[in-house]
Amino acid sequence: MPSEHKSWFWASAGVLGQQAMDWGKWPASVTPMVLHKQSTLDMLSMLGESPDFYTACSGGLCDRFRQKATEFTLYLVYAARIASFDCIHAIEERPWGNEIAASIWRNGGEGASEQVRAIAEHSDLNGRPLFFGSQAGALDGFQGTARFDILQNLFAIYENASLYEWASWDDMADCVIGQFDQ
Repeated sequence: MPSEHKSWFWASAGVLGQQAMDWGKWPASVTPMVLHKQSTLDMLSMLGESPDFYTACSGGLCDRFRQKATEFTLYLVYAARIASFDCIHAIEERPWGNEIAASIWRNGGEGASEQVRAIAEHSDLNGRPLFFGSQAGALDGFQGTARFDILQNLFAIYENASLYEWASWDDMADCVIGQFDQ
């Protein structure tokens, strides 16, 4: 597991007063992922968050994020150390290039552009994920021709899925990716 991912798991374990998992296989911290509703609600309650979601971060969840915990790793640590992980989840290993989900990350650079192109072209190099997403701000570093190319491929992905409904490619990018606000 990359060190940045490890740090997220350790931070989340610390927030929950638990040890980080040192057994089994774990997703590489890429959403989307199916979350068990009751476990999620129980975890939020443990963190002091309201289950109504009208007052997000009212119990300090945002402070936990500033401590480098992530929503994904908080959930996995909670499910593994506190909830009954084996009763509510199963992990399926998939070979590289045949992932069920693909995400583009901030600072992904040329790799993000290549991944988006592979998905748009349905290539054999992870070009057929069932789920596709992005971190906020994943396109912030793209300008000029590079931005045009990645937007063109994002358009193809959403158009091929019959999900394109924006007035412009920039509107699409603002809606599905957005900016990164620190």
